[in-house]
Amino acid sequence: MANVAESKMKEELQKKKLRDLYVLVSDDPYKLDFYADAIFKVAFPDGGTKEILYADELDAPALLDGVRTPSLWDPQKWILLRHGERLTAKAWETLLPLLQDPFERSVLVIQCAKADGRVKFFQALGKAEERCALVKLEPAVGGEWNLWLQSFLREAGKQMNDPARDLLREWTMGSLAELKHSVDRAALFAGEETEIRREHVAAVGFRITTEDVFRLTGAILAGDRALSLGLLETMMKQGEEPLALLGLMARQYRWLLSILAMRAEGKGDQSIAQACGIFPAAGKVLFPAARRLGGKGVIKGLAALAQADHTLKSSRQPKQHVLTQLLLDLTA
Repeated sequence: MANVAESKMKEELQKKKLRDLYVLVSDDPYKLDFYADAIFKVAFPDGGTKEILYADELDAPALLDGVRTPSLWDPQKWILLRHGERLTAKAWETLLPLLQDPFERSVLVIQCAKADGRVKFFQALGKAEERCALVKLEPAVGGEWNLWLQSFLREAGKQMNDPARDLLREWTMGSLAELKHSVDRAALFAGEETEIRREHVAAVGFRITTEDVFRLTGAILAGDRALSLGLLETMMKQGEEPLALLGLMARQYRWLLSILAMRAEGKGDQSIAQACGIFPAAGKVLFPAARRLGGKGVIKGLAALAQADHTLKSSRQPKQHVLTQLLLDLTA
């Protein structure tokens, strides 16, 4: 079976054992890149050439040829395909031969935000030989989150006090990309001080609390337009940063997507909450909302959030107007 636990992949890489094909699944871009880089270092311990492709521009037949018949001038080829979730079902079907025959001097890593079990490629991948690996990376929560935090602090040459850790945990639990970004910014803000304190994190991170966002998200997911707009107005008057607010709202919708995906795998809400780091108060909002909205509703919400993000960054429209329109769309 090609389904491989994250811990198993780590163990294999530590032993310098490589597979031909890795499909890494996670909505955390940091974890995806971390493991892709780890695979590359095993394949090329002395350094080598990375060939990076993007699903939006992929020529699937050309990828097949490149992996299965590398140039005589390439002793070994390492190829990374980003954003695999953007491939069409037809493109995935074209790539099915990847699962059949061993590669010749090639390693292929495909990064995906999600694995669609309805697609033939993923159905076949689950039954493929051990030369292939489908690895669903788990969110960094609990003790693992602490280990990653310590690693990022060592890189930054800093220590962090407990109040700062608590605030950072509240804001970034489950997302290594957000954690790394927050630690790096807080370290810069701390300057020559060796310890990052709560005020350093607060100065560069999100100023609104998770509870505030869940109140707003709860109102949105309940379709309560009046309450949603009222909460938004209050937050804006408090000087909240629109992009930070938007980012935290998007995180709740990504959680909804994870809930739906894990339910489709037959997992119960309790195990989902533990795996995703969803605390009870959030679960009371998210689990019913995921059931009510379904996949189409969640995807529609994420699309609206992405459009609002683009508008905030690229237009001169008043930011509160952009967020107001977003809430009108989400509660329609």
